[in-house]
Amino acid sequence: MLQHWQIPLGRRFRSLKMWFVLRLYGVEGLQAHIKKQVHLADLFGKLVNQDPRFEVITVTMGLVCFRLKGNNDWTKSLYERLMASGQIYLVTTTVRSKLVIRFVVCSRLTEEVDVQFAWDEIRGQADRVDSERDVAPASICNGLPGAWPKDKVDCEELTAATPIVVKSLTQG
Repeated sequence: MLQHWQIPLGRRFRSLKMWFVLRLYGVEGLQAHIKKQVHLADLFGKLVNQDPRFEVITVTMGLVCFRLKGNNDWTKSLYERLMASGQIYLVTTTVRSKLVIRFVVCSRLTEEVDVQFAWDEIRGQADRVDSERDVAPASICNGLPGAWPKDKVDCEELTAATPIVVKSLTQG
């Protein structure tokens, strides 16, 4: 019988949760919290953009969607390694048939050092993915490192290149 004695937090009582947040933090505190989350997401987006192996799909508020350039298997492998390590928690989604990893700043306790820690973990696991995959010239023609090669002739020339050249192209 006591289980029914509670404040229902359904649709009709959502405003109550907002009221508590405003009472606790105030309007200025809530604004500062949102600005901080946006700043931390922008910082993470800049860190990702500095590494040529990655591409940022979008940065919106406290959300950054990113992926490894190339095929979806590499991004999936990176995601699986990150989840197996247990150091950070991320989720994936698909955007225009591309698998992307979602990094979300949502805790009020998150600081720049936490964003840097997460990026270091992601970069370290990406290094492991790079070292384990056998990069063939054909895979470079399917998307690495960005817009190059531009056409089939470039792709054929690249395929004829020595493995040393191919490895140096993919590892930056």
